[in-house]
Amino acid sequence: MYILIEEYFLITSLLLLIHTSICSGKSTVAQILASKCNCEFIDADKVGHETYEPGTDCYQTIIHQFGEGVRGDDGLINRKALGSIIFSDPSKKKELESIVWPAIRNKIIQKLEHFKSKSINTPVTVVLEAAIMIEAGWTDLVDSVWIPVVEPSVAIERLISRNGLTREDAERRLASQMTNEERKQFAHVLLDTNKPLAEVETDVIYQFGQLCLSSL
Repeated sequence: MYILIEEYFLITSLLLLIHTSICSGKSTVAQILASKCNCEFIDADKVGHETYEPGTDCYQTIIHQFGEGVRGDDGLINRKALGSIIFSDPSKKKELESIVWPAIRNKIIQKLEHFKSKSINTPVTVVLEAAIMIEAGWTDLVDSVWIPVVEPSVAIERLISRNGLTREDAERRLASQMTNEERKQFAHVLLDTNKPLAEVETDVIYQFGQLCLSSL
């Protein structure tokens, strides 16, 4: 089955995006799709980390634009130091996005090409796990957008626990992203991750089945 993804043809069942805010259950949904639905994955966060590696154009530009203070003792970009800059100044956040987003998109397209070569004989379902696709305007790369939704208060508590942030910092990071209401208008599938894990799993498997049926 051929599905057009931008200018690329992939032999695939479907390509879907899991898009969410910080600590909204994206990884939980991804794990269910991997273990229960046998999906292949592209983790946009990991792709993003690749663009920060020493020797890349992005690395050099980030050091130049944001200063030596964001270079750690190990020579790597100190993401926490960089985060403290961009999450307190929207103009700095946009500046960083203009540097890394084009590189991330190019790397994602390269990975889609990899799955294209793998799927010549066997159809695959590719899941793109990402948090910036809507903001970056990259939904043209996927066939279906899935959005896990969690209450902001729950996301803040998860962020404090996971990242060791102060409540003020956690609230600022959440406020820098799209709201649940803003995301919902882009969704083909909404997933309530406030629910117990067993119920979330049931919902994910059902929605995946419906999506596969609709692609036949």
